[in-house]
Amino acid sequence: MPVLALFIHGARRFRMAKTSYRGIRFGYRGDKVALIKLMFWSIVPFYYPNFKNKFRVYVYGNTRFGNVEAEFTGDEKIYAGIYWRSLILCFVTLGIYYPWYKARLFNYFWKNLSFNKDGNYIRIESKATAAKFFNLKIGNLLILALTLGMGQPIAKVRSLHFLTNNLEMYGNIDLDTVIQTEEQYNSTIGDAADIDDSADFFDMDIF
Repeated sequence: MPVLALFIHGARRFRMAKTSYRGIRFGYRGDKVALIKLMFWSIVPFYYPNFKNKFRVYVYGNTRFGNVEAEFTGDEKIYAGIYWRSLILCFVTLGIYYPWYKARLFNYFWKNLSFNKDGNYIRIESKATAAKFFNLKIGNLLILALTLGMGQPIAKVRSLHFLTNNLEMYGNIDLDTVIQTEEQYNSTIGDAADIDDSADFFDMDIF
């Protein structure tokens, strides 16, 4: 857990520092020790869905876009309900319910992510459906199977297209008033670590 937390911490700082919009960098201000402590909640029996919600609250709560603060307002009890109910339905339906679970989870997470600047907000709306998730996952599996894994970059790009095509941002933040506040970060630890799987694991696909 400490090693995984350090990889995620380093990767998060690196990726945010190298991501910008309109010339303004993103940034991550999380504390590695606090993240290590948080990660240990993931091994508590039956507490995993609550942990995933806490994880997003912490990581997004420490993410910035210049002087704009990101925040995640999801309720861990609501997510736990989605998780356990979907787990039972996936078991009963022999996995058929899985695309509906992914769509509900995707919509829940993105609906509860927003950006705040002086009381003004940018919010996110998701248009993902179970059918869209089914097509994405089946398509990616076929690409990986037919190319013996060498098509992974194509699958990654398809997933990114899925995200950008199914998310819409709206709000009243004046982007012309956003100023640069985040420092450069050039450590290669986060970049070199293979954190793509861990990012998917924690549903941290874009940010």
